[in-house]
Amino acid sequence: MVRSMVTRSTHGMLSTRVRVRTSVSALIAGVMLLGGGSALAAPTAPAPAADQTASAPAACPPTMATSRITEGLVGTGWTVTSGDTPRPFRVRILGTLDDGIAPGRDLIVVKVSDLPGERVIAQGKGIWAGMSGSPVYIDGKLAGAISYSFSQGPSRIGGMTPARYMTRITTTYGARTVADATRVRITGTLGRTVARAAGKTNATSATLTRITTPVVVSGGVGRMRNALVKELRSELGPVRVTTGSAAGGGTTLAAAPKAGGNLAGVISFGDVTVSAVGTVTSVCDGVVLGFGHPMTAEGKVAYGAARASALAIIDGLVPYKLANVGRLFGVIDQDRLAGVQARVGRQPRLIPLVARVRSTESGRIRTGTTQVTASDWVPVVAANHLYYDIQATADRVGKGTVTASWTVTGRRADGRTWELRRSDRFASTDAAYDAANALYQQLGLLADNASEQIRFTGITMRATASPTVKRSAIRKVLISRNGGEFRERQSLTVRAGDRLAIRVRLVDQRGQATTQTLRLTVPARAAGMGYLVVAGGSELTTDCVWDPSACGTTFPKLLRTLADAPRGDDLIAALETDDFVGGGTSRTTVARQTSVVTGGTEILVEIR
Repeated sequence: MVRSMVTRSTHGMLSTRVRVRTSVSALIAGVMLLGGGSALAAPTAPAPAADQTASAPAACPPTMATSRITEGLVGTGWTVTSGDTPRPFRVRILGTLDDGIAPGRDLIVVKVSDLPGERVIAQGKGIWAGMSGSPVYIDGKLAGAISYSFSQGPSRIGGMTPARYMTRITTTYGARTVADATRVRITGTLGRTVARAAGKTNATSATLTRITTPVVVSGGVGRMRNALVKELRSELGPVRVTTGSAAGGGTTLAAAPKAGGNLAGVISFGDVTVSAVGTVTSVCDGVVLGFGHPMTAEGKVAYGAARASALAIIDGLVPYKLANVGRLFGVIDQDRLAGVQARVGRQPRLIPLVARVRSTESGRIRTGTTQVTASDWVPVVAANHLYYDIQATADRVGKGTVTASWTVTGRRADGRTWELRRSDRFASTDAAYDAANALYQQLGLLADNASEQIRFTGITMRATASPTVKRSAIRKVLISRNGGEFRERQSLTVRAGDRLAIRVRLVDQRGQATTQTLRLTVPARAAGMGYLVVAGGSELTTDCVWDPSACGTTFPKLLRTLADAPRGDDLIAALETDDFVGGGTSRTTVARQTSVVTGGTEILVEIR
């Protein structure tokens, strides 16, 4: 039994080499210095006129074949900088990167700029986070969606996912096949030219990166939020986590947004809202396409699809759209390499998380609710929900004691239901985090179990928070064998069937001492060597926290192991033996305390 933390998996990023179809002279004419600057060279011939009509995007637009999107064409893009009203900007085609996104998936290199009287691009000094999915029209046809930008900083040069790939989103590329191709490396003549434009005079290549996705996260701040941010970066790739207001789903769905409007992919809403914000590329017959790149690249999904309202474009190293997430309008049912697809008018299947928290200091009682749209996200969202609700109810962050319990329900692979009930006590300089992290560990072990695929259907949590750190430390351990004298021991020789009495002296945070006596009998089959461990439950955990195989080969065994794991307020004596020929025995006795127990000792035992 050891102390440990659950490690979540991460995904790497794939660097893709690409071929080029463009002329250097045309590129130099179109490239601007990163961060917004003057042109490197003036065009030698009059540039095609931009589409100055800037007609608002229509429903069910015709799409332009990728082969017809050639160097020098100029079109109009649409996106939102404030509210939910799309504004136009100018897009010039610079060339095509063959297989730039993935094998058989070209990426169109573009330069963006503002139309007269507009400040869409200038607000972010180039392409900003949240523009992903901004539709681009050429000659009245949908050419594609802005989806990539340069990784070195704000730039007016970026990449566009062709519209034809997005309209075939359900028939190409399954989940995770090329999900991690977040970067596109540009080599050769084009790479050197772009590198020089970025001020990298000795570089021989440049890199386009999937546009950073703003992710709205409501709630507080602190250590538990860091786990959420880590998981968001692992699953969503380049993200800019922003603080936003809690969103409500409601039973009445909103109307679908317009092309060029805001699109929010909702992982959860309520006390803990987690939502990725991008742009709608097209709307047609109840189907909404957006982002121009994956959200999580999980393939077939069931995230919430919601409207959003932009507050401003925030300047910085990576400028981004700050937005509030609004009501759901449907379900994102496809999350693919070319973008996401949402179905209008459908409700996602929701997983309710409910926490009832009481503060002994303030006397406040609060019941908070979060709805999660995807089972895989339940562990980290539930942990943050419990953490934030304890903070909000206690109206403070810091030391104290938290008693917490949770009931977790779900379904197994064959449709049968399951349930986990667990309670524990935590006392430290951040007991709220300790409680939330314990929940996170248990939910993570359930979600990642190797025996079968399960899903969560709901979690009910209860917690009581006190400002006092109620903790007792083990100061002395005395052992008596078969009624003999109590003595301190570093080693112990026993026989099978011997009766042991373990007297433990505990000292609490005020210096007051108490004595507890635990009793256990050496198992009849015990042989060889072993250890007698006397410790507080806060010092121990189940073996499967650090070695999942130790939880057994079945899901029911895992449930029992997690339910019976040591509690922080347990005083435990455990005798474990090994006969060195494949056999072993164990015997444990527990005394529940009114405070968290810390410290412990390990005594070598020989069985004769």
